[in-house]
Amino acid sequence: MSNIDTSVLDQYREVMGEDADEFIRDIVQTFMDSSSSMAQVLKNALASKDAEVFHRTAHSMKSNLATMGAQALSEKFKQLEYSTADGDLEKEGLPAQTQATLAELKEVRERLRELYL
Repeated sequence: MSNIDTSVLDQYREVMGEDADEFIRDIVQTFMDSSSSMAQVLKNALASKDAEVFHRTAHSMKSNLATMGAQALSEKFKQLEYSTADGDLEKEGLPAQTQATLAELKEVRERLRELYL
């Protein structure tokens, strides 16, 4: 099961007290909604060889996952982001790396659902 550092979102509890639970649920739900569509955008960008969209989406996913406490997966999206900074989507292994990263995203989404929703 994918590793989630719950202390990242738990920090809101220290600041917000009893209001934090609803806020955290809202953040996680927003991530769940956006990450599903962003995963599809990433797949489509790879298939259509749209390096700019691929790069930008990987960057957004990296940041969003860090906010959720999914640091290891955030790092994998960072690798996707950096490996395509030159606009080259023809790199050997990129499709497999993307597929594996998106498969792990499904696991992280499930774990977040279990923890917060």
